[in-house]
Amino acid sequence: MALADRSAGVPRLAKAMASGTPADRAASAIYHLVPEQHLDVLEQFARMPAGDRRTLLTQLDPRLGPYQVFLDELAAQLVVIFDKEAEDDAPDNPGAAESA
Repeated sequence: MALADRSAGVPRLAKAMASGTPADRAASAIYHLVPEQHLDVLEQFARMPAGDRRTLLTQLDPRLGPYQVFLDELAAQLVVIFDKEAEDDAPDNPGAAESA
């Protein structure tokens, strides 16, 4: 059953692409749907070199091949989200934390 559920993702991705869902919107949805304890894995995946990520994705499901450009854009948007979250979590005055 799990394999069937996972393979249903490719047709959903195709539908999202056909409907014109922008990568930034899709990335935001993914970021907010992934449980917090798994966000580090998502971040590692998003920051993975594009060639390695493409190889991994097509090994998981060859039907993902035609969507690589969108998936690269999606990964880039996820990196933007992770960078913004890190920036928001950083102290306003980094020197103050060191001198305290």
